[in-house]
Amino acid sequence: MHIIHQRNQHPGQSSIRYLPMIDMYSGDKTCILSTLEFICDLAFKHQLAPVITFDQPLYWKAAEIIQDSASGSELKYIVLLLGCFHTLMNVLGAIGTLMKGTGLNEILGVIYGANAITHMMTGKSVQRAFRGHLLVDKCLSHMILSEMPNDNPEFAPLVAASEKMYTDLSMGDIELETVLPSETLIQVSQQLEKQKLDLASKSQTSKLWLNYQHMIKVARTLIMADRTGSWLMHLRAVSDCLPIFAAAGHFNYLKSAYLYVQEMSQLEATNSDVFTKFQNGLHVVRRSNQTWAGLSSDLVIEQTLMKSLKTMGGLTHGSGMSEEQRPLWTLSSPISADYNSAMQDFTNLSLFPSEQHKDLTEARMKRDLDDFKKIHSKPVACSPFSSDASLRNIVSGVVAQENVNVHEYDSSRVIPKMIGQPVFTISFSRKDKAITLGETSAVKVAPDRSIDSALLFQRFLVVSQSGELSLQEVMNYELSPFSPALFEARGIFRKADKPQLANAIRDHVKGGILDSIPKPEYHIVDGGSLLHRMPWRLGESYGGIAHSYADFTIRHYGSASTIVFDGYEEGPSIKDMTHLRRGQNIYPVVSFTVETEFSGKKEEFLSRNANKQKLIKMVSDELRKRGCTVINATGDADVDIVKAAVEASLLHPTTVIGEDTDLLVLLLYYAQGSNNLFFRSDRSKAAGSPKVYDINHIKLVLGHEVCSQLLFLHAMTGCDTTSRIFGVGKKIALQKLLQGDPFLQSCANAFIIPNQTAEVIDELGCQGMAVLFGGKHTDSLATLRHKTFSKKVASASSFVASERLPPTESATKLHCRRVYYQIMIWMGKAEGMNAKNWGWNLVDNQFIPIMSGMNAAPDGLLKVIHCNCSNPCQTLRCSCRRYGLPCTTACGSCQNQKCDNPHNIFVPDESDDDEW
Repeated sequence: MHIIHQRNQHPGQSSIRYLPMIDMYSGDKTCILSTLEFICDLAFKHQLAPVITFDQPLYWKAAEIIQDSASGSELKYIVLLLGCFHTLMNVLGAIGTLMKGTGLNEILGVIYGANAITHMMTGKSVQRAFRGHLLVDKCLSHMILSEMPNDNPEFAPLVAASEKMYTDLSMGDIELETVLPSETLIQVSQQLEKQKLDLASKSQTSKLWLNYQHMIKVARTLIMADRTGSWLMHLRAVSDCLPIFAAAGHFNYLKSAYLYVQEMSQLEATNSDVFTKFQNGLHVVRRSNQTWAGLSSDLVIEQTLMKSLKTMGGLTHGSGMSEEQRPLWTLSSPISADYNSAMQDFTNLSLFPSEQHKDLTEARMKRDLDDFKKIHSKPVACSPFSSDASLRNIVSGVVAQENVNVHEYDSSRVIPKMIGQPVFTISFSRKDKAITLGETSAVKVAPDRSIDSALLFQRFLVVSQSGELSLQEVMNYELSPFSPALFEARGIFRKADKPQLANAIRDHVKGGILDSIPKPEYHIVDGGSLLHRMPWRLGESYGGIAHSYADFTIRHYGSASTIVFDGYEEGPSIKDMTHLRRGQNIYPVVSFTVETEFSGKKEEFLSRNANKQKLIKMVSDELRKRGCTVINATGDADVDIVKAAVEASLLHPTTVIGEDTDLLVLLLYYAQGSNNLFFRSDRSKAAGSPKVYDINHIKLVLGHEVCSQLLFLHAMTGCDTTSRIFGVGKKIALQKLLQGDPFLQSCANAFIIPNQTAEVIDELGCQGMAVLFGGKHTDSLATLRHKTFSKKVASASSFVASERLPPTESATKLHCRRVYYQIMIWMGKAEGMNAKNWGWNLVDNQFIPIMSGMNAAPDGLLKVIHCNCSNPCQTLRCSCRRYGLPCTTACGSCQNQKCDNPHNIFVPDESDDDEW
């Protein structure tokens, strides 16, 4: 029996060398066919059945060649073996793929370096990977067994009986044949399986790690089958690999292994002689007569031929890979073996492998024990068998997304789909594989097909000139899917420039700003600012992080301080869209305890409300232990911070520590002018200490009425729940207010009166918007939009962007309703108000701002905003080309091919002015 191995390593180089094993470098089908025919002739001359071993790529090609050969062809007698060593490599790579993001890499990182782990998880560093997996598997088994006596009192006597049996076996008092069928071991196995089923039913994470143990068992069986020469065990192990390949998306190996198992299962009927030899263990190669010595043929080639080829004196580190040197080096190998034997005879020395396996040496066992102890400390601190039912990374605590199904890999639908199908025609898609914890999916912000707002504005303007509508009438509409003056995208507010108001107040009230930091008797700390204030260290536990926050607070503010945290409970909030713009609630949820180690980036972790809420509870508990007063708000904590500060200032001088301009505005509104009340940031600046706002002095200068009107000014020009108005800066708005604009002041006063009707807010808000854009309160917004557009067109060097125009009346009314609702929240008067009546809509448990109450354009224009060309827009039948407009994603099938519309160009916008 001749075993042939072929590798696809150096394409283009074809060389066949006849040895007890044969290796080839070319994967070309012509070369493979020639090799198969050559081996058939050679085998039949020696009256042997041709048996050939390939790794997967060449096994598949050879199988296709045999499948396509004529029914009477000699190729039909070839028995193809799938290289077991390369199958093992792929299984280890599949395990690494499926366990990505579970914490396995971090656990192995205790004893291996990062580069080594990368190779281990891809299956390339086989020996190292297998050893690491075995150590982790041992740790998991130890954790399961350590809990069983507590959960099952009947298990302890079984363990004691098993230990006595092991002692007797070691002393030679009993034989192994007596131990294996023992009822005690059977009961231990049954109890262990029962415990695993119970753990898997309670937690998805437990089920994943138990599946990991099963995968390691499959890899172990694959090796055991070769070492012991068990043919049936080998087929069973390869069969057990199929779900692993399917889940990991290793579909080439899945099809090859599936075909291999089918073919070899019928080997007794198709070639009984070869089957008998395989049953006797001749499907593997033995380089010694020891019991545990079977090796797959592809592994033997790696250890002999390929090792010799790559070592010093070989082709790659010696003579070179030229056409002349390859056959010379290959044919000299038998001669070198003869010389080696002659030298052993002459010196009366012989080279024999040691009877003791290297894994059983004292040094190796000590190293294994030390590494086991190191690894064991990691999963014990973050047990995968905890009561947490979620699917998570056991080290970082990151909770998997809902679509992750890697823990259900054994119930894959891929393999049942293959049954009864011709294996050479089966195809798979990416969605057939399991979704792992390491995979992330893109966040769908706008699933609907949309068109660029600026382009749509241009399109509407051009088309309107050919109709019966005047430009002034068209300006009643936004001519955009949303109001560009208020929104960056669908449902996303323009980001407010809140510090601009604080800077404007500081410039106006110079005497109320202090350069030195006072030493008050009491501090009120914004918990949200505190969370972002201190850096975190990678590898630090969350309990250690909470401890560090407490130390920082005591060190800087003393135990006589109050810390107020926002509440981030699950549920809709009018800040949902602000969170979305900031990238919040996109980072995965982390299920962590005080022992869990932090990994990743702090800001990304804190961007998820659920993560922040759980950390706040942990920090709050630690602060209370240190004697600090902690207030946990149910929602936004700004009002709670300010009320706590004002109440504390009645007894002693108080400083509010925070970064948010909202706090400054609310302090000016709520301050009562008693003791000293200050507001400052705690962030250090290169220019020196941060500015300190003397709240009572500033309120005295501005006056109580202006401080009340600041609520309207701040919300109207943009805060966390209202949009910034493009081109209307807070500084300009404050100057208008301080200069005594009568209508702006009366509008601001009306907005702080509770129980106003929506109609009153709509009317006053539209008039106030007109004033902010430089018009009179008697001007309609449609007229102001037309005047503004005409004025800018006359002086602009390029097309006027739509965001430079005031918003329409419909969009302004909704904006002002949101402004009024936010003011009532700040004043504590929002009880009984429904956000859905004040510019918000509840969609998928999130509050979405209503952008407009009318269409983007007149109905007549909506019908002609896109083309439906089936050709590449080559003629004037294309409405876009006829109107001189580029095609967009809203157009027809022309977007699926090259579009010949000559107007598909981009027009640069004007620079973005912040103020009018």
